[in-house]
Amino acid sequence: MDYGFSKRIVKNYKLIFTLSIIILIFSVLASLGGLYLNGLYQDNERFVVIWQSNDFVTLLIAAPILCFILFRSVNHLNPRLLLSWIGIIWFLFYNYAYYVFGAKFNDFYLVYLLIFTLAIPVLIYGMIDLMRFDLANNHVRKYPYRIIGGYLIFISLGLSIIYIMQSLSFVINDQVPSIITLSGHITSIVFSLDFSMVILFFVITALYLFKKNPIGIALAWIFNIKSAIYMLVLSYSSYRLESAEIGLWLLIGILSLVVLLFTYQHLNRVHIEKSSS
Repeated sequence: MDYGFSKRIVKNYKLIFTLSIIILIFSVLASLGGLYLNGLYQDNERFVVIWQSNDFVTLLIAAPILCFILFRSVNHLNPRLLLSWIGIIWFLFYNYAYYVFGAKFNDFYLVYLLIFTLAIPVLIYGMIDLMRFDLANNHVRKYPYRIIGGYLIFISLGLSIIYIMQSLSFVINDQVPSIITLSGHITSIVFSLDFSMVILFFVITALYLFKKNPIGIALAWIFNIKSAIYMLVLSYSSYRLESAEIGLWLLIGILSLVVLLFTYQHLNRVHIEKSSS
């Protein structure tokens, strides 16, 4: 169902469409370069595997989904499509933040920086357009608000405890977190990005869900798209590295897909109408 949601109302459509095309092209370029240009990555062997796992999943999953969304949006833009659009861009923004801040400087640095930077206005203007619709004044029955909100809090607490304990271990025992040792970074890029871009937004989404506010349903869709795809990255890299963590990433990925399934069924019940403001 469209609920009167169209490109005429999405004022920034042309801007976010154009920027997304550029992001798509350079994401494919970055992925192909990472997979086929020998010596592009200057990191240690473990992190070369991780970067190439990112490239593989981006090329085979994220890029085709974004291409499909852009193609569909030309003739039929609906709320779920815009939310999916924001979700994929959010994945690329998070993903290439690691390349910008975590990968050793290489020939494709400017490509990573371009993708990361252009994703910011797409997210901002996409959310501005989304906020022009009166999402809050809805009541969607039978959506498992508390269960999904509780799941997001559980993941947030789990990550927070792990990161805080490792950080406090350094304060008390001067024991550097293993992720820093393995990566050779001067600090933990993982801790920094996950606290600011995963934990924070999971908690915000959970708070909306606990209040039974349909904004939480929309946010759950956006952030779990990113989560499901990134768990594929971690699962594939763990498989290649023969890491025992693969089971954890697969489990979280499956749970993210379950959240998306429930959310997909209920997004059609969120009647998105133009806000009077």
